[in-house]
Amino acid sequence: MIRLLYSDRPITILPLDPSAVNKYPAAAKLAVIVNIEIGEIPDENWVRDFVAYWNQQEGSAGKDLFEVVEVRGTVGIGMNLGHVNKFRDGYEELVPATVIWWKNNLKFEVRGMLPLKELLKVAESLEPLETS
Repeated sequence: MIRLLYSDRPITILPLDPSAVNKYPAAAKLAVIVNIEIGEIPDENWVRDFVAYWNQQEGSAGKDLFEVVEVRGTVGIGMNLGHVNKFRDGYEELVPATVIWWKNNLKFEVRGMLPLKELLKVAESLEPLETS
């Protein structure tokens, strides 16, 4: 796993879970994560089915939380900034915008407190991996 974390202040808590970007004020504000994908890489049909399924779930409150996006010609999953998870204890957590896509047996993920269109620019700026 490779992680690139950006923060506008010194990072005093380095979260293992990228969703912690919002929970801790001194955590990274932008995370770029690359994992080796074990198993089959999702194809375009899987991505479209995933997006359709999760947008119909009760927690989506009638909103299309997820969308199909494209990064360097590869179909992926996007979620815009603005969704709030609400917990039973009254705690509310703003969920970061997210872009996920797969290429060359790797899963790429960019999360942050930016609009989805800005995260797509970050994703597009990542150099493609050369494999031999």
